[in-house]
Amino acid sequence: MDQQPPAIILLHRGPPRLQPCHDGTAYGCFTEAGRRGNHLSLRAYPSTESARAAQAATPLTEHTMLLQAPNHMHALPLLPPADPLREPRCKRGVVLVHLFHGACFERVDELVDRYRGVGVVEAGLLEAVDTDCVVWIAIVQDMQALAALHPALRATEAALDTHAELLLLEPCAMSRMRWIGVKQ
Repeated sequence: MDQQPPAIILLHRGPPRLQPCHDGTAYGCFTEAGRRGNHLSLRAYPSTESARAAQAATPLTEHTMLLQAPNHMHALPLLPPADPLREPRCKRGVVLVHLFHGACFERVDELVDRYRGVGVVEAGLLEAVDTDCVVWIAIVQDMQALAALHPALRATEAALDTHAELLLLEPCAMSRMRWIGVKQ
């Protein structure tokens, strides 16, 4: 049986705007904590070509990054659609996107083992298609779990000796990627 390769994920940063995800699946939209007016969305596409077409349609003022899981084990899970009436905002958790610029995938994969623990669910470990960047995505239950994870995040950045960015994202009402519904 021939399995399809992992989907290409388009990571998009910019102002909020509604746009249909014609050829793909919307994983979620988020507001970036501490950056008023900055939004981020994760969208999956079945092929590199369809992801590049979506990227080309994005306004030049917005930032995008094409990401791909090297195998199915590291791919983002597609959680069920959200029910904003039954899932209160305070229970959506915080989505972490840790970008390691100039890092080797195998080394990052080895180091993120220290992140696993109570209140943290690893969602995926992806590689940028066009740049030398590895992206670790996780969902933490609350700010207390994030505070407990902070020393491990800093230790990984120090061990890799690369430029790293940590994005703290609050899931919007319809985001599939959220704490609710995540199996621990």
